[in-house]
Amino acid sequence: MNEITLNALINLFAIFSVKSKSGRENAQTIFSSYLKLHLGISSSEEYLRLFDELLDLYGIDGEPILPVDMNQQAENIANNIKGRLQRQEQVMVFLRFMELAQTGESGKAEDLFRILANVFSISETDQKKYKEFIFSDSPDLLSSPDFLMINAEEELENPKIKHIQLKNLDGELLFLYLQQTGNYIFNFRGKETISLEGNPILPNRFYAFKEGGILRGPRIQPVYYSDIAARFFDQTHSVPFVLRGDNIEFKFKNSNNGLHLFSFSERSGQLVAIMGGSGVGKSTLLNILNGTIPVDTGQIFINNLDIHKNKKETRGLIGFVPQDDLLFEDLTVWENLYYNACLCFDGYTKEQISQKVARVLQELELYEFKDLKVGSPLKKYISGGQRKRLNVALELIREPAILYVDEPTSGLSSMDSEKVMLLLKEQARKGKIIMVNIHQPSSAIFKLFDKLWIMDKGGRPIYTGNPLDAIIYFKTAIDHVNSEECECLQCGNVNPEQVLEIVETKKIDESGNLMAERQLSPEDWYQRYKKQVEPENLKEADAGIENPKSEFKKPGRLKQFAIFMKRNLRIKVTDKQYLLINLVEAPLLALIVAYFTRFAEDNEYIFFENKNLISYLFMAIVVVLFMGMSVSAEEIIKDRKILQRESFLNLSRLSYLNSKILFLILLSAFQTFCFVLVGNMVLGIYGMNLPYWTVLFSVAVFSNMLGLNISSAFDSVVTIYILIPLLLIPQILLCGVIVKFDDLQDKMADKDVVPIVGEFMVSRWAFEALAVEQFAGNRYMSGFFEQEKQMARAKYYSDLLITELTGRIDHVSGLQKLQKPEEEISKKLNLIKNEIEKLNKTNVFPAFSATNNLALPGFTSEVADSAKQYLEKLKNFYKQKYDQIRNEKDRKIREINLLEGSGYLFGQKMKYHNKSLEDLVMNSGSKEYYRETANGIMQKVVPVYKNPDFSNGRSHFLSSEKKVGGFVMNTLIFNLFIIWLMNICLYFALYFDWIRKILTSIGKIKFRF
Repeated sequence: MNEITLNALINLFAIFSVKSKSGRENAQTIFSSYLKLHLGISSSEEYLRLFDELLDLYGIDGEPILPVDMNQQAENIANNIKGRLQRQEQVMVFLRFMELAQTGESGKAEDLFRILANVFSISETDQKKYKEFIFSDSPDLLSSPDFLMINAEEELENPKIKHIQLKNLDGELLFLYLQQTGNYIFNFRGKETISLEGNPILPNRFYAFKEGGILRGPRIQPVYYSDIAARFFDQTHSVPFVLRGDNIEFKFKNSNNGLHLFSFSERSGQLVAIMGGSGVGKSTLLNILNGTIPVDTGQIFINNLDIHKNKKETRGLIGFVPQDDLLFEDLTVWENLYYNACLCFDGYTKEQISQKVARVLQELELYEFKDLKVGSPLKKYISGGQRKRLNVALELIREPAILYVDEPTSGLSSMDSEKVMLLLKEQARKGKIIMVNIHQPSSAIFKLFDKLWIMDKGGRPIYTGNPLDAIIYFKTAIDHVNSEECECLQCGNVNPEQVLEIVETKKIDESGNLMAERQLSPEDWYQRYKKQVEPENLKEADAGIENPKSEFKKPGRLKQFAIFMKRNLRIKVTDKQYLLINLVEAPLLALIVAYFTRFAEDNEYIFFENKNLISYLFMAIVVVLFMGMSVSAEEIIKDRKILQRESFLNLSRLSYLNSKILFLILLSAFQTFCFVLVGNMVLGIYGMNLPYWTVLFSVAVFSNMLGLNISSAFDSVVTIYILIPLLLIPQILLCGVIVKFDDLQDKMADKDVVPIVGEFMVSRWAFEALAVEQFAGNRYMSGFFEQEKQMARAKYYSDLLITELTGRIDHVSGLQKLQKPEEEISKKLNLIKNEIEKLNKTNVFPAFSATNNLALPGFTSEVADSAKQYLEKLKNFYKQKYDQIRNEKDRKIREINLLEGSGYLFGQKMKYHNKSLEDLVMNSGSKEYYRETANGIMQKVVPVYKNPDFSNGRSHFLSSEKKVGGFVMNTLIFNLFIIWLMNICLYFALYFDWIRKILTSIGKIKFRF
């Protein structure tokens, strides 16, 4: 308050004193009391001197020095200061003037009261209550439920007012709740010696009863501010209820830390603080109370509802605000709250939700900042205090009955801290239980608490009760000087840190040095608490008849999905850097990869001669894997804290994940489309955009799903980005290009197949699909592929396999004549027998009937001749088949040349076919046409034309088809099926969080070294 306003008030006091004929002494006493109690002015001599002069001026002892119209003067002064006084100050001034009138002739000042009431807009109803409070001598004359009487009687005859019985009280304490300001005032009539904040109160004088106030007397139980406030809390918002814990206990595995046996009972309408040193278990206690950590023993109730057993009934009643930010940095203040509200109020229209959001923002003084982007703590658009209030608003908008807040003042200025705590106190007044974990509260904040819990090392509760009583309790425990004083008698401030200092007081050795050992150990404090404090606190509250209600109603899964999707899209769209990078990244990388793999000899680019096509296919897969994983790796981990808060809403994890997945799928579809469009255009790959896009898009989805899995499994972004190369490098090495699968195979394996490690690489399936489709499905080769395939197989059988088998039969016959060891002969015969049996299964020629004789002792020269004759016939058959198919191909070529011109097919080949890819799929660079195994001969030449050895989907690398039972599938289709099967497996792994669960299980294993 400035000097001008104070001088005006002194004038008003003087006018009222003179008009009400209060007398100089009474007027000075009341004015001095106003200066001290309401304005905090202890050195008031100068103002009292001015007040005396004004009393003389207006003629308190006789005629005024300057005749003035005091009514007009009072009205002018009141109008002048009206805009400078807060509502609370206006009411207090009005009440002090009434108190002045009580000491004089109240009727003389009626006209002044009317003037002041009119200027300050004090209603007649409020005037009546104020007059009853100041002038009434009997509780029977009180007519408003805003009064509360405390006396020694069991009950009052007047049912209109509230009542508390206080045994041994000689007199009456009358409290009045000022609805307009939310404050309480009281006066005392009687002979009891009563003190407020250590200062004696005078009978028939009224006092403000502030937050944290305690009335004490030598023969009575203390009267706490919370006791009075509990009788007046706003029951229109909620019904009375009790939060109760019965013998709850929790211990970390292989540790004695956690929470020691603890029981409590707290009623609604209270602000409860949890204090203690670092690492004593405050946050653990909050997580136990909110249900995140299940207790080992005991139960936690809201009234008679167990929060674990009655989850459906208690849904929406508990809210939690962690210490960390829960805000989406790229959304505005309004959008953060709006999307949160959409997830809490199913059935509300957009207008209703908007009204609710606007109301909460106005309550928290955030409405004028509603269109500001929240930003990060390092790149701020709103202040730290505003961020904290918005975090609280996310929970308050659904109005939970119980709100747990972890470190609400952390990192805030003293002013912002007080604003946040006043906000929480206001919510407690509405009938909620607000429980905060706080470290170093100021005196003003400390007095806001209705209850204080103090924790000591190991999770031991050592105090629960009134905050100011805590100071007395701990002082008394160590025989501290002035143990009955809990606050400064001059200023009324308290020192909350004193409590923790006493708890951790060290012993002193004989030399006067502090020892490491405490005077009282944590266990000593805990046992003292169990005996002296806990039994008293458990008597306080009984469960309410009616359970608290919540407006919270979560939407269905489909609607949740839509809300999550809108929110996610809004976040991405507002992040311009994210948007720009993800839109430009794919075409730019495609341009870089395609440009450097575009091989042109003599400055003329011909696709057929581009020897870097294989590198392009390989790099396309690597780029897509990298893009997909990098864009998804942070999607869940950055929402981890928000997901923890939303877990109290029991929202659908499936809806949340599906919204992330759908967004990433759409983004990957766009990125891979751009990559294929740009890359294929630069390299001149025509007619293959759809298969390329389908394969690369499928790989991108796999990469997205893998990124989401690791984002869900790990708690550190650094860990995730370290892990990405570990996941990508095997995909690069084992795709079949860098490390040849032939080099990884067992050289004596009977069947040609990709090693099992390669089967788990999505890059292998993708590269094979692209390479085979580019070779077999291009516009030139697609018309001849089946013919080329049959010709290649016929040529392999006639020129290689059958010729080799005939030579081996002659070789075995020679060994037999030389009487070589039977074991050696049997081994070679077994190979011949196995291969002839395979030829029999082709069903292209009558089977060789004497295969059983291709073994000792049945193998003779006659059998050998018979086998060679059979092989010769089969060889001739395949030669004829080769010639037949070749003639068909030549005829087809002639027809095309006749229609399109003689150079048409050559042009098609140069434009659509590629020599380096042909060499790869035909294995042209290898001198190994076949490989001898323990039981047969394995074809190594022209793998693209070779039939798979398995009928379960597995095959050799670069096979053009896959066999599944009796079905033959195109490699592109089958490989896409396998990739999407991997995607589905990763989807289930993500939904059930398998990787995180596995890592958690591994973390619980104790290794001994």
